[in-house]
Amino acid sequence: MKKTIFLLHAVAFSLAEVLTQLRAKAGLALLFFVVPTQEGTAQQPANVTVQDDAKVGVIVTGTGNTINTTQIFGKSPEYAELKKRLDGLAASIAKKADACEQMAKDSLPAKYRDACRAELIALNAERDSVQKIETRFREDVIRLAETFSTIKLNSERLRLAKQLFDEGKIHEADNVLSAKEMQREGDALLARKERAQQTLQETDSLLLVKADEYAMKARLKVLDYADPLRYDSAQIYFEQSRRYAETIENLKDFANLLYSQNQSHRSIAYLEKAMQLAHSENDEALLARDLGHCYYTNQKMAEAEKMYLRSLEIRERLAASNPAQFEPGLAMTAMNLGIFYEAVQKMVESEKMYLRSLEIYERLAKSNPAQFEPDLANTAMNLGVFYYTNLKMVESEKMYLRSLEIYERLVKSNPAQFEPDLANTAMNLGLYYATVQKMAESEKMYLRSLEIYERLAKSNPAQFEPNLARTAMNFGNFYKAVQKMAESEKMYLRSLEIYERLAASNPAQFEPDLEKVLECLGIYFAAIHKNADAETMYLRAFEISERLAANNPAQFEPDLARTAMNLGLYYTTIQKMAESEKMNLRSLEIYERLARSNPAQFEPYLAFALNSFGHFRQVTGQFDEAKKMYSQALALRQKAVTSGQTYFFNELGLVYENMAALRDSFASRGDWADVVAIQQERAACVDSLISVETSLTKIASQDYGALSWYRLFARQYPEAQAAAERALSFDPSQNWIRTNLGHSYLLRGDWEKAKQAYEQYIANEKDQAVAKTTLLQDWNDLEKAGVTHPDMEKARKWLKE
Repeated sequence: MKKTIFLLHAVAFSLAEVLTQLRAKAGLALLFFVVPTQEGTAQQPANVTVQDDAKVGVIVTGTGNTINTTQIFGKSPEYAELKKRLDGLAASIAKKADACEQMAKDSLPAKYRDACRAELIALNAERDSVQKIETRFREDVIRLAETFSTIKLNSERLRLAKQLFDEGKIHEADNVLSAKEMQREGDALLARKERAQQTLQETDSLLLVKADEYAMKARLKVLDYADPLRYDSAQIYFEQSRRYAETIENLKDFANLLYSQNQSHRSIAYLEKAMQLAHSENDEALLARDLGHCYYTNQKMAEAEKMYLRSLEIRERLAASNPAQFEPGLAMTAMNLGIFYEAVQKMVESEKMYLRSLEIYERLAKSNPAQFEPDLANTAMNLGVFYYTNLKMVESEKMYLRSLEIYERLVKSNPAQFEPDLANTAMNLGLYYATVQKMAESEKMYLRSLEIYERLAKSNPAQFEPNLARTAMNFGNFYKAVQKMAESEKMYLRSLEIYERLAASNPAQFEPDLEKVLECLGIYFAAIHKNADAETMYLRAFEISERLAANNPAQFEPDLARTAMNLGLYYTTIQKMAESEKMNLRSLEIYERLARSNPAQFEPYLAFALNSFGHFRQVTGQFDEAKKMYSQALALRQKAVTSGQTYFFNELGLVYENMAALRDSFASRGDWADVVAIQQERAACVDSLISVETSLTKIASQDYGALSWYRLFARQYPEAQAAAERALSFDPSQNWIRTNLGHSYLLRGDWEKAKQAYEQYIANEKDQAVAKTTLLQDWNDLEKAGVTHPDMEKARKWLKE
C-alpha cells in the first residue's frame, strides 16, 4: 500500500527567491592617485650628405623646402678663398710632381730625390687639410641654409642675416647678429620677464586664495540643510573654485560631492585631474583607491583593479615603515579590494582582503575605538555580505550582528553620521533572516531600514534614493514570500520608479539594480497570473543582463544565468516550450561552468537550474532526462542541508515533490524500475536528513513504505521486505506498511509469515472490515499489473474465514 506523503515544510519559496541578493556596499570612502603624463618624442636633426662637387644646385630639406646653394657658394668670399687655396695647392703639387719625376729621369743623387718627395708629401697633406675644411664648410653652409628655411624670421636682424647669407655674405651675416646689442636687449627682456613672473606668481597666489574660498563655501553649503538646493549650489561653487585654480583638495572634494549624489561617472574626470597634481606617495595611494572605486561603480573593472592594486602596493610599502600612520589606509584599500574581487568572482582573493582589513581594524579599534570602530563595523558588514554570498550563514550572521551592535551604539551619539550605515546593515540582516526563515526578525530589520532611508531621502534624494530603492526591492521579496501580495507590488513598483529614473541618467551605475527589480517584478506578475506584464518585465531584465554580461562576464554572468532560468520557468508555464528550452540550456551551461570553479557559491544555484530544467523535461515528456536532472538537484540540496545549510530545506522540498510527480508519471506507464529508482533516492535523502532534523522520521517511514510497495511491482520481493522493515523501524505506528511486508512474503511463497503480517495489520486497525477491503484491493492491483502468486487465492479464502 502507498500513502500520500506531505511536504517537508508548510511554507515553500518560489524558485529563485533566495537568489536575489541585493545589498549596498557601505563606507567605501573616496580617497585618491597620480596618473603619469606622456612625454613627447623630440624630433632629431636630419643628417646632411655633401657631394664632392660643391656646385650643388638644389637641396631638399626635411620640411620639403628647396634651397638654391649655387649662389651661396658662388658669392661667398670665404668659399672663394678656400677654392683659391685648393687651386694653388693643386698647381704646386703638379709642378712638384713634375720636378721629382725629372730628377728621377736625370738620375740625380738620392738625397735630392728624397727631398723632392718629402716636399710633395707635405703639399698633399696641406691640400687634404684644406679639402677637409672646404667639405666641412659646405656641410655647415647646407645645414645653416636648411635652418634658415625652417625657423621663423621674427626679427629684422634675422631677416637681414638670411638675406646676406643667401648672397653668400657669411661674414656680413655674422656681423649683423651683434652679440653686444643682442645681449643688451636680451638682458632687458629677462628683467621684464622676471617682473612679469613675479606679477604672475602674485596673481596665481591670489587666484588660489579665491579658489580656496569658493571651495570652502561649497563645503559649507553642503551643510546648509535648510536649503533644498544646497547640493546644486555646492556644485556651482566648486566649479567656480576650479576656474580660479585646480588643486588636489577642490578636485577631490568636488569628486566626493558628485559621488555622494550618485554622479560617479562625473567624479572620474576630476579624480584623474587630481592625480596629475599628486605630490606625494600618500596622495597617490588615496587617489588611486578612490578612483578605483569610481571605476568599479561604473563597471570599468580592469581600470578599477589596476588602481586598487596600485594603492595597495604603496600602502603596504608605507605601512611597513610607519604602521601608525598608514595602516588605516591599508585596511580601507584591502576592504575595497575584497569587494572588487567578490564582484568578479575571485572569492579566495576576496576573503583574504576582507580578513586582512578586519584584522587591522580590530587591532586599531582596541586602542582607539572612537576613531576606528566605524571602520570596523563597515568591514564586518561587508564581510557578512561575503559570507552570505558564499552561503556561510553562521559566519555571516556573526559579522552582521557585530556591525549592527556598533552602529546602534554610534547612532545614539551621532545619528546624522551613522544612521545611513545602520540602515544598510539592517537591510542586509533583513535579507539574511528571510533566507534562514526567521520572518519576524526579517520584517523588523526591513522596516527599520526603510524608515531611515525614507526619512533621509526626503532631505537628500540624490544620495539616499538608491538605498531606498534597494531596501524597497528586498522588502518586496519579503512580502511576496509571506504572501502579502499587495504590499509586495507596492514595494517593487516604488523601487522600479527610482531605478528607472536613476538608470536613465547613469546607466553604468544603476542598470544592474534596474535589471534585478525588473526580474523581481517578472516573478511577481507571473505569480498573480498577469502574464503580459510578467513577460515585459522578464524580457527587459534579460536584455540588460545579457548586455552587461557581454561586457563584464565575471561580474554579470551569474545574474544572466538567474534571469535566463526564471524566464525559462515562465515560458514553461505559458507553454512556449522552444523559448523555455533555450533559456534553461543557457542558464544550466553558465551555472555548471561557474560551479566547477566555485562549488561553494554556485552549487546551490546549479541545483535551482537543474530543478527548473528537470521540470521542463518532465512537462515535455522527456522523463529520462528529467530524472537525471532531478537526481543531480536533489544530491546537491542534500549535500547542502547535511553540511549545515538548513535554510535550503524548502528548496530541497521542491525537488523532492517534483520527483514524486515524475515517479507517478513512470508508474502510469508501468516503468517500475524507474519508479523504484526515484523513490529510493527520495527515501535515502530523507533518511540522511534525520541527523539534521529528527522530526523527519515519519516522512522517512512513509518514504520507505512507499518504496516497499513499488518494489513489489518491480518483483523485488526481498528488497520490498527490507524497505518495509526499515520503514517500521522509523515509525511502527505506520500500520499500513505491514501490508507491504505481508505481500513480500506472500509473493515469495512464505504464506505463514505473510499471514502473520496480515493478522497484525488487521488487528491494529479500528475498522477491520475496511482493513480486509484494503488487502483485497492491494492483491487486485498487483495482479492487474501481472504480479501474482498461487498463494493469493489461499489468502483470499483465508480473509473470508
